[in-house]
Amino acid sequence: MTRAAWQSGATTMRLVFDAWSAARSELESERDRHPGFADVRNLLGLLYLDRGEPEEALAEFDAALAINPDYLLAGFHRLAARRALDGRLDVADWNEAQLIDRAPLPIRSAWTAWYLAQAGDGSGMAQACAHLAADPQFQAQAAYIEASFHDCLEQSKLAKQAV
Repeated sequence: MTRAAWQSGATTMRLVFDAWSAARSELESERDRHPGFADVRNLLGLLYLDRGEPEEALAEFDAALAINPDYLLAGFHRLAARRALDGRLDVADWNEAQLIDRAPLPIRSAWTAWYLAQAGDGSGMAQACAHLAADPQFQAQAAYIEASFHDCLEQSKLAKQAV
């Protein structure tokens, strides 16, 4: 192509870079090469969940937990995927996973706040955040969690009103 043709716009080339697609390809490739690496399965599940593919996410979280049943974060993500998939927020699932009993304080409070926000329990969410904020080293995290989960709480209220 001549410089004149390029400058006239006769041919236009656009480079489009989709970071999610690149991350997906890389993680799927890593999963295929190392299927027993639970962290890759968990990260891929998060990517699927973020991209609106809860069934695929659930499969990856299940695979991560099959590899490492003590992987608390994958267990929590699995519950979030179940919620995204069918709107289910079953206390039995939550209790069966025993996430809260095994997680350290900041994570335990954050996950409890998320669960309560999803359930529409604003008071309970605030109590979980207050429990976390009682420790000075976690005050900033508590404020962030409460602000972040406020949207979850509002969505839950709207969903209940629609029913």
